[in-house]
Amino acid sequence: MRELTYVRKRTVEWREAPDPKLRSDGEAIVAPVAATPCDVDSSILAGHGFVEPSFALGHECVARVVETGDAVTAVAPGDLVVVPWSINCGTCDRCRAGLTAHCTAVPYMAMYASDVLYVDPDPEHRALAREFGATTAEVLEPMPQSYDIAVEATGRVDQLGLAVKCLTPEGICESAGNHFRPGELPLLDMYLTGVTLRVARDSVRAHIPDALALAASGKVDPGKVVSHVIDWEGLPAALPEKHLKPVFVRAGVRDGS
Repeated sequence: MRELTYVRKRTVEWREAPDPKLRSDGEAIVAPVAATPCDVDSSILAGHGFVEPSFALGHECVARVVETGDAVTAVAPGDLVVVPWSINCGTCDRCRAGLTAHCTAVPYMAMYASDVLYVDPDPEHRALAREFGATTAEVLEPMPQSYDIAVEATGRVDQLGLAVKCLTPEGICESAGNHFRPGELPLLDMYLTGVTLRVARDSVRAHIPDALALAASGKVDPGKVVSHVIDWEGLPAALPEKHLKPVFVRAGVRDGS
């Protein structure tokens, strides 16, 4: 098989790799049919990864099941599946509790609101956020005690510090960014305000059924988030380029084959 390999800053290429093999009765082998990058991929491509190259890149996809172990009953060869970015076994105590990002079998390594402010320097991102009903701003100005909930997804500690300063007393801040660089937080302000800060990987797998049901309901159009649909063979050239949210699709998938 081929795998997309990160070689150096802003450079990826296809490389041959051994075909995967089932290692237990509870495993399945899948072949990606559509994939998209996330902020971790962007940081790696910019040269801020925490593992020395070269290594395979990519962890968010829709795939077709190729082979299953004898104990697998939820899917069968030929099925289309959503592959969560966080690897998990699905059977340990944490996975059964829905905490799939903290699976004990793996080595450590939609929200609704009445008033949403989305902050981003990118005008395309802001335009997309307005389509979903959010108020937008290019930069975040200090707004003490203005919001009950703040979500930081920049991976920058200075922006996380601004986010927590905007919280009302006993407010909650969720940091979904990938913080590859150290920094300082306004701990005294957080203490006096009574801030609850959660910095963690999301347990995606537990939320996939709800996300699929919401998309199928027509209440939310996932297509609005997709900026470009690009042929799978164009990955090495297109991935290092800056796109809002590209999706890379294998030939034949768009016509349903």
